[in-house]
Amino acid sequence: MARRKRRTFTAEFKAEPVALAKRSGRSVAKVAEELDLNETSLRQWIRKAEEADLGIERLSEEEAAELRRLRRELKEVQAERDFLKKARPSSRARASKVCSDPCGEGQFQRENDVQGSGCLSKRLLRLGRP
Repeated sequence: MARRKRRTFTAEFKAEPVALAKRSGRSVAKVAEELDLNETSLRQWIRKAEEADLGIERLSEEEAAELRRLRRELKEVQAERDFLKKARPSSRARASKVCSDPCGEGQFQRENDVQGSGCLSKRLLRLGRP
């Protein structure tokens, strides 16, 4: 199916299908089909006409850009706050998890004895025995 070339419509033309959709009692989809218009376009025209009737003002480009920037900044600040709220283990909590080395100073039976060591050999400072 070939794409149709983009069409442009004047404000006067847009007002006619909007009025027809409002007063005819038919669905927007049916009116759009009868007039060979895209249903989404007609719905946008109707929404803009209703906003104009109610006196609702749209944001200017500068205001919209500032709103997007402020929302993005707020999202970043909230992410930072949530990160700082998370409980972080302290060094005292981790000190109780130190295991003694059964094979001697810095030597382990298997590489998996030290969690996260993978294939690398790790040397640990052995604490004096009591």
